[in-house]
Amino acid sequence: QHPKLDPNEGALLENNVGLLLRLMGRNGEAEAAFRRGLAMAGAAPAPDRGLEVFLNYNLASLDVARKQFRDAAVLFAQAVDMLDSGVSLSPRAAGEILRDYAACQRKLGDRQQARSLEARAAALLRGQPEDQVVDVTELARKG
Repeated sequence: QHPKLDPNEGALLENNVGLLLRLMGRNGEAEAAFRRGLAMAGAAPAPDRGLEVFLNYNLASLDVARKQFRDAAVLFAQAVDMLDSGVSLSPRAAGEILRDYAACQRKLGDRQQARSLEARAAALLRGQPEDQVVDVTELARKG
């Protein structure tokens, strides 16, 4: 897709394009960009697993917005599996992924799983300054 870019750079570009498309309300195109990004990252000789976590998270967030909670849960689970296998993200980012996965599990009626995820998220988010969080969807509403 991007012949002069390293596959990880191409994946990052697709992720960023997907985020912009989502802000513009073009969710179908955003999904396609995130999926292209996942394919590129997966094809890289040394894949950026952190980027793969974010791509899965971004796809899951799209599914949540569409109220497709079962599909979102699969993507959240993939992201959390990568975190559990040693992919390193900031405590804030990992905590937010776990928190959003917990909310998805609540929507699906799995309160036990949701409580477990919430506890993990709280442990990571405790002490993290709120002002470090930038919710791009909130920025879009304000803009």
